[in-house]
This record gives sequence, structure tokens and C-alpha cells, in this order.
Amino acid sequence: MKKETLEKIKQDIRKNWNKVLPFAFIPKPHFNCYMFAICCTIPTEILKDDGILENLTGDSKTYFSSIGNFSGSTYHNQQQQKQALLNDLDTLGITAEEVTSSYTPSFFDRKSVLIAFYSNYIPGMFRKHEEFHFLRYVPSRKEWMGKEGYPGGFQHIGRGVSIDAVNVINQNLIGIFKLQLK
Repeated sequence: MKKETLEKIKQDIRKNWNKVLPFAFIPKPHFNCYMFAICCTIPTEILKDDGILENLTGDSKTYFSSIGNFSGSTYHNQQQQKQALLNDLDTLGITAEEVTSSYTPSFFDRKSVLIAFYSNYIPGMFRKHEEFHFLRYVPSRKEWMGKEGYPGGFQHIGRGVSIDAVNVINQNLIGIFKLQLK
């Protein structure tokens, strides 16, 4: 990834850290659940009308379609996939601490973002069949929210619903992480 592209993304994350509103003004095909979870509003990829995903960063690779692309990490099992996510976050200037499902951030804690990471990955799976999903906890709303892929809108899981009660179709909860900017 070009250094200037990475720096723009890191600055955007910092500017929008723990905010929800800026995303309502971005065309829905311009970002995915991963970018919503980590507070990135820069249109980096767009799903065009013909169903083709187009990279808008000027780089030769689509970066947000797979876990590990920010950091250049690869994986061959779910533990390595989780580590690839942590490596990506580190590359973006974000520290991550795995927490339990009972952890609830304070409404006044504006320094942390809580995310849940889901995946259907199993060893030997073709990458084209791999799916992942992220949810972010919004303390001011006391609810988990997500972004339904590129063409989809926002998911409102419901006020007060525990992450343990959330079901992402054909995917398992890999981990819940408390994120902070470095």
C-alpha cells in the first residue's frame, strides 16, 4: 500500500474515532463493515452497478476485501486469521485488547471502540468463499451496529442486546476487541 494512502486512512480514522454520524453521509457502496468498525470514512473501494469492486486508492490491489491486507499478513487457520486482524490494526495505529462478551464500555469512554469479529473461514477454504463481518458497539445508543457489505445499509442489532445473542449467518464469533488509538 502506498505510504500516503495509509497515512490518509490513519488520519481519517483518528478524525472519526468513535463517531457514528459521518457514515450516514457516505454513499453506502463506498465502504464495508471492516471500515465502519474501525471508523474509516474514506471511500476506498466502490461497488459499481455492474457488480465489480473498484479500488479508489490508486493502488494496484483491493485492500479491504480480506483480513491481513493492511499488514501483508497471511493465515491458514482461525487463530492466524485473528492475528492477521491484530496486525492490520497495529499497522493502522490501533491497539487491540481481546475482551469477554460481558465487557461493556462506559458511555463516557470516548477513547475506546469495541468491535466484534465474525468469520466463516476454515483451513483449505478458497478465499472467494471466505466471508467475515464486523460489528461495533455504540455506547451512546447501547447497541451493536454494523454495515451490511458494500451495497447494504446499517444494521441496528437492538438496544441492550448482548453480543452473545447476535447471530451472523454462517459465521462464528472469532473475538471481541477493545480498540484504542496509539
